[in-house]
Amino acid sequence: MTAPDLKQILIVDDEPENIWPLVEYLEKDYNVLVAPNGRDAVEIATSDPKPDLILLDIVMPDMDGYEVLSRLKADDASRQIPVIFVTGQQEEAEEIKGMELGALDYITKPFSMAVVRARIKSAINLKKEEDRRFVLKSRLEGMNDILQAQVDKKIQELEDAKQALFAYEEKYRHLFNSSPPGNERATLLIVDDNPHNIQILIENLESDYEIICTTSGPEALDICFGENRPDLVLLDIMMPHMDGYEVCTRLKANPETLDLPVIFLTALGQEVDEAKGLNIGGVDFITKPFSLPVVDARIKAALRLKKEISSREVLTRQLAKLNENLEHQIQEKTLALEQAHAHIKESEEKFRAIFQDAVEGIYQTTPKGQLISASPSLARMMGYDSGEEMVDRLKDLARDLYYDPEDRRVFLKEIRKKGEVRDFETRFKTKSGTPIWCLVSAKAVRGENDKILYYQGFIIDISARKKSALELQRLRIHMQNIINGMPSALVGMDLEGRVIHWNHEAELITGTTADAAKGQPLEHIFPQIAPGMEQARKAITECRIQKDSKVLTYVNGQVRYWDITVYPLIPDRCEGAVIRVDDVTEQIRMEEMMIQSEKMLSLGGLAAGMAHEINNPLSAIIQSCQVIQNRLTTDLPKNNTVAENCGTTIPAISAYMKEREIHAMLSAISESGKRAANIIENMLSFARKGDGHVSHYDLSDLISRTVNLARNDYNLKKNYDFRKIEIVREFDPDLPKIPCEASKIQQVLFNILRNGAQAMAAANGKSQKTCHRFVISLKKEGDMARMDIQDNGPGMDKETRRKIFEPFFTTKGRGVGTGLGLSVSYFIITENHKGNISVESSPGQGAKFIIRLPLTREMAN
Repeated sequence: MTAPDLKQILIVDDEPENIWPLVEYLEKDYNVLVAPNGRDAVEIATSDPKPDLILLDIVMPDMDGYEVLSRLKADDASRQIPVIFVTGQQEEAEEIKGMELGALDYITKPFSMAVVRARIKSAINLKKEEDRRFVLKSRLEGMNDILQAQVDKKIQELEDAKQALFAYEEKYRHLFNSSPPGNERATLLIVDDNPHNIQILIENLESDYEIICTTSGPEALDICFGENRPDLVLLDIMMPHMDGYEVCTRLKANPETLDLPVIFLTALGQEVDEAKGLNIGGVDFITKPFSLPVVDARIKAALRLKKEISSREVLTRQLAKLNENLEHQIQEKTLALEQAHAHIKESEEKFRAIFQDAVEGIYQTTPKGQLISASPSLARMMGYDSGEEMVDRLKDLARDLYYDPEDRRVFLKEIRKKGEVRDFETRFKTKSGTPIWCLVSAKAVRGENDKILYYQGFIIDISARKKSALELQRLRIHMQNIINGMPSALVGMDLEGRVIHWNHEAELITGTTADAAKGQPLEHIFPQIAPGMEQARKAITECRIQKDSKVLTYVNGQVRYWDITVYPLIPDRCEGAVIRVDDVTEQIRMEEMMIQSEKMLSLGGLAAGMAHEINNPLSAIIQSCQVIQNRLTTDLPKNNTVAENCGTTIPAISAYMKEREIHAMLSAISESGKRAANIIENMLSFARKGDGHVSHYDLSDLISRTVNLARNDYNLKKNYDFRKIEIVREFDPDLPKIPCEASKIQQVLFNILRNGAQAMAAANGKSQKTCHRFVISLKKEGDMARMDIQDNGPGMDKETRRKIFEPFFTTKGRGVGTGLGLSVSYFIITENHKGNISVESSPGQGAKFIIRLPLTREMAN
């Protein structure tokens, strides 16, 4: 559906690839019609509504552009429509032929869209001035006819007034049938720094125009600002000192030369330069080398436009003067004629102001719902050709106009009760049945006995506003969802520190809904953010972003670390701030864990070095004990010889050592050394980095080695010693070896045993319980090996049991544990070994960890 307020342009071309670029470029500013051949073009141009401008291709089958133009100019219905040829032919003779037939201008393919727009704008402005002149003439003639009829009817005796009206009419007609006074030859100012170009233009234009020439921009300005001002300026762009753009800019900046038409002369031929010239006030471009018929046509078109504007101004002033004289004569002759004239003027004013010029749709209806009158703007709004058509078609507004008839009943109830209705929103049906949103304001007009005669009011199309409001609402909801989906808490505050925005994360942290938070002092409902309030005030005062990192706070009794960033709200001035709170607790814990991991790696390397150094003296001790026993107890020739040299015998030495239990002491030294060596080997095996190699291991052996390693874990200050814990083993002797990574399984077992031992030691300090026990069982369960590790410690509640395998969860104090042991164990069992691990526990009943591992490598994979 076309926009009613836009001018109509008819494009005539038999090639669609030529039509559609023009349609796409022009349809946002004009209603564009398309004709694929000359016959359709003539039919459209001679039908109503007529186009305001025709872009006509020359070369077409059946009927070419010249024949189309000839037919248009021969028909009174289409004679006044301006025609611009759009052609790929560049011969001068073809352009002259088109101009002689009545074409207003030529546009040569390939065309510049900026030039096309300028040509169209110039042509439509010219036609607009001609139409205004015609309308003015028609209105004045109509007014004279009405005045004449009123005079004839009411006061026949006023013959003098009648003659005055006749004289006025004759003057009026003479005024419109003759050209306004002025010079018959227009004056052209040619500005070009190339004398050769000036000479060419003078030779071809001096027969029709008075010519003034200059080669510089400053001299051109002096001429235009002087007394002998030209009617048109042909202005070169590329000139020294002051180019054509600057000259045109200064002319348009002066009120006295604002309307002086300027046509640019250029050899540039670039669209950007043409667009620049048109934007600063140039009316057209002529490209060098000149086509003299085109130059003449462009000059005449520009002068015609200027002449029409000047003529309309002169006519308007003269008509105003004539009207003033006529009204004065009528007023002097008779009061009746004055009243008649006032009534005519009032009626014409009402019709013009209300029904023609109003943007809103204006209407009148009967109380029963029949349309009495509709303004042209209302008809266009509803898709009708005229108000008369709308009145003829709409017999029952509730049925024919309202999209929902119930709205009509609500409207009538309101207007009958109050006498008027303001800003009533409803949907109307257009001629095509399409619903549009409208805003209705109406008033009841009453007659005698306060009876309602009719309703009259205004209708505004708010469909675009409704669409924008819905889109704005959609965007707000989308933005709100984005903000609420952020993991950060976002809080908006005004200059007084009161909440203006509150996202979902802020609700979760504080337990306060957004509705309850808005308008409240931020420090009262979000006390944890109090350390950031000083930064917020500083951000608002200095209009700069402020950030405070790793702020310690407590949420639900738990230690949390926050990064608090304050962004000032600066649309025009600082009006508040947005505070973003990021929980970086896990990040800090991860950093601490990485630091601790680095420490442990360093300690592991240090322990490996120390173990190597300890193994050396241990080896010397063990070997020395073996040598001593060998030399004192073995019947070797060398031993006997040395003993005899010393005055004794080996049996005597052996008897002495046995009597003094030296053999037992040497055995104890040797056993202790071997035990120390085993402990060091066990520690190195546990601390050694795994290589991911899976092999078959005996779970009972891994458990024993891990228990022996755990026995070295004790803390005298906390009265904790793993060696005092009873270990009960319930192993199935038929359980086969299973595929696993030994070091990782040991790590899991060590974490569980150490956590259980520490929990039992902590409970022992509170309840004086002394007998602690681990019951470790191994058995086959289907295709899995099941391992149960049960302690008799304090147990755990449901909430602790639910979180026990989560990363960073710990029931120990800060600095005691990282909360990663059991989460790493869970990963090792489930991901690395494709098994499962669970826990059964209740307060006071101890805890039992259940581990299931595949018996075969195929299951593990």
